[in-house]
This record gives sequence, structure tokens and C-alpha cells, in this order.
Amino acid sequence: SSVKTSDDGVCQVLFVTFLTAKICIANVYRPPNANYSSFKKAIDFLDDMYSSLDDESIQLWLVGDFNFPNIDWPSLSVNPGGSTDATQSSLLLLNFMSKHFLNQYVSSPTRGNNILDLFLTNNEYLVTNVSSNIT
Repeated sequence: SSVKTSDDGVCQVLFVTFLTAKICIANVYRPPNANYSSFKKAIDFLDDMYSSLDDESIQLWLVGDFNFPNIDWPSLSVNPGGSTDATQSSLLLLNFMSKHFLNQYVSSPTRGNNILDLFLTNNEYLVTNVSSNIT
């Protein structure tokens, strides 16, 4: 197994690879109001780490506190009204999800009326139950 991290002082990523189990688990923290360039560094790091494995059979679990209240998860769209950084960052995450065939499984609010804490994976068979508590 290997552990890699990225931390630019704003967004943080922990990326753990278990090659014998053919799975990667990544944890992301994106603070509210993080700027686009910081989140792009985090997504680029994730993309580089996962793509460098060069093995499509390796599954990805991506979890964390992304703080995107402006994403409408059922429609995978970005609601209007957020800052430019939040809108661009939301679209960046949705594009990353599309590129790596990731689905988001948290369906109930995790903070207030928003789904801010996410669980994404490219293998639906790894998911049997997802629950969350509102904070």
C-alpha cells in the first residue's frame, strides 16, 4: 500500500492505494469559500494519483467534506447563486466524476439542508448502505 497527500494550506487530500485489493481510498477537505485554484490543485492531484495507476480494474472510493451546497445531486447540476469560485469548483468536481465514472451516494442532508459530505465510487457493488447524520 502507499499513502500520498496534498495540502496547499486550503484544500487537503489523502490518497491511499491498496494494490493487492485493487482499491484506492481518498479523503478530501474543501473548506467553505475555498478558491478555485486551490480546489483545482486538489482535483489535479487526485486525477494524477488515480490515472498514474494505469489499471482500470482498480476501484476508487472518494469521501470527504466538499462544502458544495450549490450542487443539485439528483440532476448533477450546479444551482445558480454561488460565487464564481464555487460554481467553477462544482463543475470541476462534476467533470472529474464523469471522467472516472463516479457516482455520489449520500442522498440526505449532512449539514442543515445541504449535502456537503460526499461518498463517491466507481463501483456501485461496493456500496450496500450509506447513512448520514445532520450536524
